[in-house]
Amino acid sequence: MRRIALVIACLAVFGPASAAHARVAPESSDNVERIANVEIGRVTEVALQGRHAYALTSDAVIVIERSTRKVVGRLDCKGIAGSEIETFPNDMIAFTAGGACGIPGVAFADVSNPKRPRLVGGSDAVRSHTITSYPGKPFVYVSANGCCGDSRGGIEEIIDARNPQKPEIVQFRSNGLGCHDVGFLVKKDVKLAACAGGAETQIWDVSDPLAPVTISRIPTPQVFFNHSATFSPDGDLLVVGDEAHGVTSCTGAPTGALWFYDVSDPTAPALLGYYGSPRGAAVSSFWATPDTWCTAHMYNFKPGTRLLATAWYDGGMNVLDLTDPSSPEEVGYYRASGEFSPWAAYWDGNEIWTADEHATEGGVEVFSFER
Repeated sequence: MRRIALVIACLAVFGPASAAHARVAPESSDNVERIANVEIGRVTEVALQGRHAYALTSDAVIVIERSTRKVVGRLDCKGIAGSEIETFPNDMIAFTAGGACGIPGVAFADVSNPKRPRLVGGSDAVRSHTITSYPGKPFVYVSANGCCGDSRGGIEEIIDARNPQKPEIVQFRSNGLGCHDVGFLVKKDVKLAACAGGAETQIWDVSDPLAPVTISRIPTPQVFFNHSATFSPDGDLLVVGDEAHGVTSCTGAPTGALWFYDVSDPTAPALLGYYGSPRGAAVSSFWATPDTWCTAHMYNFKPGTRLLATAWYDGGMNVLDLTDPSSPEEVGYYRASGEFSPWAAYWDGNEIWTADEHATEGGVEVFSFER
């Protein structure tokens, strides 16, 4: 059983980013195989819905047919400044855009014709670092960053996109630093969100999507930076990722780890354990490049299970069985240092789609998983 660290080790040694390292032969478990690579350049995020996937690059949204893994459409948006793309009802997507698109904040596009997606509107949400769509409804939660002197002082924004041509912004206050990212658990009788940011994670009641109410706060002195939060499908487990900005050992230590909380009573979360990447390029400089560290980043659960797919940058991608979160079990992995630096890993049936942000070898890579 992994021991829960109560005090984090010395975190940062300021210095230049680690130099890019040479490629090494791919390493993987026997039950994970790379089955497709859509080479479209550096990709920071991918969203899956219906027959298509939507990948965000620095200058376009790329539409990929999921069954064939072929590019079928493209929406040019030069100088995309953000890193997030989300789907929501009525064949719409939202993504963090850039001024060159004519939309400085969050852009909305109609993808009913996937071969010719088109911009329909946008919102000048302030510092839209990450966005998360409310499941099944046309509301988009906007997070500024949740660290590094956020000037908004914890002011969050929700975009009401019922009319995507004229979206409206609703503001409310969360913690002092604001959220870095938001995760949802929306069922018939439970409507919760988790705000990960700064030195704590909050749980909100979002029964009214435009008026969240904080019902608990999780102080996390053992976490360097609360980056993102995801609920298990059964709703009893919350996973919070620590993006430790490069201060990672890649030997299973708590820096840059995933942290697990019992939220069967969401008003009283309880820490259960953690899991740190067992592989990757260990670094100790503060702003290391994504090619050279192994911190947890974006992840999700396979529907109906406790199987979590996670992207670890240079640590690659892996699958954890969190049936017992106090003793997480790795049940699959893939790593190709020097040519694969996944930003995100998401389930699609028995496959896992990753957004690879490697500067020269990037794209969308698809893996099969058997168990």
